Amino acid sequence: CHGSASAATEAEFKAQQDSLSKAYGKYFGMAVAFMSEQRGGMNVDEFFKGLDVVMQADTANQGYMNGLFVGMELTSKMMQNKLHKGITLDKALMVQALKDAVATKGLDQSTVSKAYSDMAVLEQNTELMGRAFNPKTIAMKKAGEEYIAKIMAAGEGYVKTASGLVYKMEKQGNGKCYGDNEDVRMLYTGKHVDGSIFDQSRDTTSLNSGRVVEGFKEALMLMSPGAKMIAVLPSDIAYGDQGAGRRQSGEYSINPGETLVFEIETFAPKATEKVAEKATTPKVTKAKAKAKTVTPGKMPKPKGKQRK
Repeated sequence: CHGSASAATEAEFKAQQDSLSKAYGKYFGMAVAFMSEQRGGMNVDEFFKGLDVVMQADTANQGYMNGLFVGMELTSKMMQNKLHKGITLDKALMVQALKDAVATKGLDQSTVSKAYSDMAVLEQNTELMGRAFNPKTIAMKKAGEEYIAKIMAAGEGYVKTASGLVYKMEKQGNGKCYGDNEDVRMLYTGKHVDGSIFDQSRDTTSLNSGRVVEGFKEALMLMSPGAKMIAVLPSDIAYGDQGAGRRQSGEYSINPGETLVFEIETFAPKATEKVAEKATTPKVTKAKAKAKTVTPGKMPKPKGKQRK
């Protein structure tokens, strides 16, 4: 049996506290070392200089300590936005807005909560807008444009529609073309323009033409049961600057700005087949930096963790 807490001596309690102190230091030290290695190294002397400023602070001075804490939080925001999102925050504007807000009187919880919600929306919209200026997004769009120009110049029967969809009907189907909001039984393979596969159906699956990204919907509405098509979707009628399949590492299964290639074969529905529920992925039309650009949709799902 374990002894009660009161049975411990003061020396034992002191030893326990010392062990906890070491554990904190060990964990945060390892975390810093790990992050440093991942990011290609760090000036250790400068790190300890910054650490010393905080650790030597007068912890009894609550206002000063709160200032240090908020300052570090804002500095972290600046670093994370720059490193992972390509967003450059203006330090002077940030501090001035903070000073103005601190001077506000008579605040209530709902006002503070609204400020938090407004900040979250701005974070999302700024990140989305910033993706369009990200060098990787620009490179993806260029690669897509070059791919489309190449296949169009090859004269292999590709057709380009007003929306930018490029397709080749490899086999005509039977009957009328699919309509909007119609369940379509199909096999599909989704590829990047380099030919690598990001997703494919293992068996026939049913998707609704009204709940997929715009380019895929347009392709289906040009098909009828029994048809086979290669459809090339520029990013603005696929996942746009939003991308899809974002992982915790920040990478995507479908990159922002990426052109996609789908091989699609459709089939007549089985008489007894029920349309199964499919995992939802973002439905993206032409990407705009607005809070409500994303609505639930059904789509061949890229591998990787989805944001629903």
